[in-house]
Amino acid sequence: GVMKKAVLGSRLLSCEKGVRRDWEGVIVSEDRIERLVRREDVTGLDGCEIIDLGDTTLMPGFVDVHAHAGVVCRTAFRTV
Repeated sequence: GVMKKAVLGSRLLSCEKGVRRDWEGVIVSEDRIERLVRREDVTGLDGCEIIDLGDTTLMPGFVDVHAHAGVVCRTAFRTV
């Protein structure tokens, strides 16, 4: 079967303009976002690896294509 991952934070920033959602995580399957979830919905998922990132803001689907040649970025980002 396909290994799914539940990636959890403390809040989720959706790219939908003007829409607030009460989700804290995403379910990822085969490197694709399958769905958004609430933290409490993850406890019953069988065979799902849980990655808890603590007090972080998740921004699923956000791609930052902004860059400055020769500038070192000191902010830590984690790709899961």
